[in-house]
Amino acid sequence: ALLSLCLRTFKAQTIVFCRTKVTAHRTKIILGLAGMRAAELHGNMTQAARLQSLEDFRKGAATHLV
Repeated sequence: ALLSLCLRTFKAQTIVFCRTKVTAHRTKIILGLAGMRAAELHGNMTQAARLQSLEDFRKGAATHLV
């Protein structure tokens, strides 16, 4: 259902919230396999990786932030 929404309705600058870090990671992978540029943001990432994800989303390199 989420993949369908992202493909049809939410095509740019979308933030997706997940309950767990694992779900966030898996969602980012699924969105990527579907051809969407997604970035993940969760507590298991280094600070540098979190900042890079935010920067990619801000600049438009990633259309979905999970």
